Order: sequence, then structure tokens, then C-alpha cells
Amino acid sequence: LPAGLGALGRAADGARALEAPAAAADDRAERRAAEDPPRLALHAAGGCRRARRPLAAFVDAHRDEAGARDAVIGALWELAECERPGSRAHGAALEAVAEAGAEGAGVLGAEARGHVAEATFRLVDRDFDAGTRIRIRVPRGENIEELGSALRAELSAPQERIRELLQAYARVERIGDPRWSAAARTRSGLALESLERAVREAGWEVPNDLHRQRRELTRAAFEQLRAIVESRAAQILEHQAAQIRCRTVGHYRRAVEVAGAGGVDSEEAQTARERLAAIVVPARCPSGR
Repeated sequence: LPAGLGALGRAADGARALEAPAAAADDRAERRAAEDPPRLALHAAGGCRRARRPLAAFVDAHRDEAGARDAVIGALWELAECERPGSRAHGAALEAVAEAGAEGAGVLGAEARGHVAEATFRLVDRDFDAGTRIRIRVPRGENIEELGSALRAELSAPQERIRELLQAYARVERIGDPRWSAAARTRSGLALESLERAVREAGWEVPNDLHRQRRELTRAAFEQLRAIVESRAAQILEHQAAQIRCRTVGHYRRAVEVAGAGGVDSEEAQTARERLAAIVVPARCPSGR
């Protein structure tokens, strides 16, 4: 009856039809089940425009109620779905879902756990582009052997941004939903790939000792010496990049494992498989990566 009334454009009547058994229920658990917030608000009340108030009322009524956590998270998720993606209101609604998942004791049901994991992932993922926008320029040193320490110094800030991003994605995995755990691992791998790419493309200048010899050497001798310096610089950059790639491979492998164990065939899991197939794994990756 409620769905039929909604289809006939009688949304208010449909809502009342669903509210009637809820109002008659004495037990709070029975009342909560009778209210069935997503169905009540969205299907009977005529969509998001009229859903916000009953959904918010449901959350207020049952937020602190024992056994209501999954239902409250469901209602909060529906509220988030009613907001425009990328808007401030959408972000705030996702935060409400994530916070509800972090509060209280007990194990969440699969659906509520999925909502909390997705909300947390979406919130973290907003920082991906800014965190992975990396460009490295190594300042000139006295000699080529100083390039390694100078590179590490220049990497300090971007590595910290990537570290914070990966820690945030790790929070998603701890929630325990296979799809979003795989997505978090995949994005972690992509973030590390951006760092590796920045290292490989790092700009650097001819060291001072070679620069001073430029006027003293013949052109051929200078170019020969420069080639030696460039080869050494490439080795230093490659060593640093390979260490990052080992970590990248570990995240992609974990994404594939989690997706396989959970029977997940998502876009993110497919991306992890594709990246693993494309990457040349360094020969000396530490075991367990």
C-alpha cells in the first residue's frame, strides 16, 4: 500500500501508512523496525526533498538506543545520498556516517559496515589529488655524492604527505569491508606510484666540482665526465625509486588479496590487478612487502 500510494503521487498518504505500524509499536526495537527509515522517507515520502526531515528525526530518536546503531547509520547514509557529491553538505553528511561507525561498541552488520567504510574512503580520497601532486628539484651540491642526501632532504615533505594519506586509507581497511579495503589499498599504491614517478623525474643540477672544471677541460673531456656524473645520478634516483616501488607492489598485492577473499570485483580491484601486471618488480624488494 505505501509504495502504491507513492506511485500515485500520494506521498503524504504513503508516509502515514508506514508511520501507522511504527506509532502502534510499544517495543522500541519493534518501533524502529516498523519505521524502516530509508523506505519510509525515500519511497513513501517522495524522494530526498521530503526525506530529510523524517530521516533526521529517526536519527535523533534512536541515536543512543541500544541495538539501533546499524539502523541509524542506514538513515545517515540515506541523508548523505541526498546531498550533492562534492558539496560541503555532502562532506558533513559523510562525516556523520563515519563518526557513527566509530562510536559505540559491538560489531556492525555488513550493510552498515559498508556504508561506514565507503564514507570514510570518500572523505580520505578528497585529499588524494593534493597529496600526490609532487615535483622534486634537487639543489646543486658540492659533488655528485651529495645528490643522495640532497634528494632525501627534498623528499621529506612529499613523503610526509604520502605517509599521512596512507595512514588515512589504513583507517578504511580497519573497518573491515572488502570492497573499500581493496579500494583503500589501491589508492595507497597509486599514491606511492606518484611519489616514485616524482623521484624518477626529479630535476638536478651539475654539482659545483664539475661546474668549476668546465672551463679547464676540453669539450669532449667535460662531456665524458658529465656522462659519468649523470650515470651516477641515475643510479641514486633509481635506488630511491625502487624502494618506493617495493612498497607500491605490496599495497597492490594486498588489494588483490582482500578483493579475492571477499569476492569483490570492483573497479579499484581491477586497477590493482592491472597495475601489478604493468609493474616491473625490483629484484631486491624486502620480503613481506
